[in-house]
Amino acid sequence: MFNQMEFTKKLINFRKAKNTSQTQLAEMLGITPQAISRWETGESLPDLTQLGKLADILGIQINDFFSDSSNNEDTNDNQNNKAVKLRFNDFKNADFSNMTLSNKDFSWSSIKQTKYDNSHLENIIFKGVHMKETTFNNAHLEKCEYSRNHLNKNKFVSAIINNSNFYHNNLNSLLFSDCDISQGMWRWNNVNVQFDNAKLTKVQFDRNNFAHCVFNNTLLENCEITACNFRKVTFTNCELKNTSFQASHCRGITFVNCKIDQFTRNFLVSCGAKLTNNDTLHESN
Repeated sequence: MFNQMEFTKKLINFRKAKNTSQTQLAEMLGITPQAISRWETGESLPDLTQLGKLADILGIQINDFFSDSSNNEDTNDNQNNKAVKLRFNDFKNADFSNMTLSNKDFSWSSIKQTKYDNSHLENIIFKGVHMKETTFNNAHLEKCEYSRNHLNKNKFVSAIINNSNFYHNNLNSLLFSDCDISQGMWRWNNVNVQFDNAKLTKVQFDRNNFAHCVFNNTLLENCEITACNFRKVTFTNCELKNTSFQASHCRGITFVNCKIDQFTRNFLVSCGAKLTNNDTLHESN
């Protein structure tokens, strides 16, 4: 399992394999030799931009710094659930595209204009993160945790988000387009997002504020929605099936040409949704 000591060993080995001194490497990176020395003694870590340049110079992939080099299966098994800490970093214009990342902890970092496109992310922790204009296009997120973050203008296009949880986040101007979102918990979030052609199945929404959210051509199926506030929310050309709304404020929802089954309809009416005499609603199959 990767840790900071392992990183220092790998960096030293990769540098020596290229027959490059600390001074030479520093010159190529545009930093001081002292910075290289601190990386190799474990006093500090490079940021992601430096890490990418470092990998290019050494002729390796970024993933090579994170790959597990241990042959001890027992040790690996004991450490499987420990996340590699990439905390308190400033990631801007970083590129994690086409990578497989597991057990990484990006907590308390600033992540701006970064790409996680076409990547497989498993057991990733984003906590206390300020994330802006970052993309997760064609990404597969499995068992990831987003908690106490400020997420702004991020895009999830054609992403698969499975068993991932969102707790206490401010989600502002996010786009979920052509996404498949399943089996996660969304709790205590301020949700100002747009869902386009999305599929939400078996997701639990608990005590979220859905202010000004837009749902277009989206399916909600087998979802549980509890104590949520829907203010100025619009569902257009959506389908709602076997989804419960309990103790939620639904008076602020506008439905346009939606399909809603009787099970879901009963819950919506009990929460104040205005469905009567609306000829745009019809029974879902």
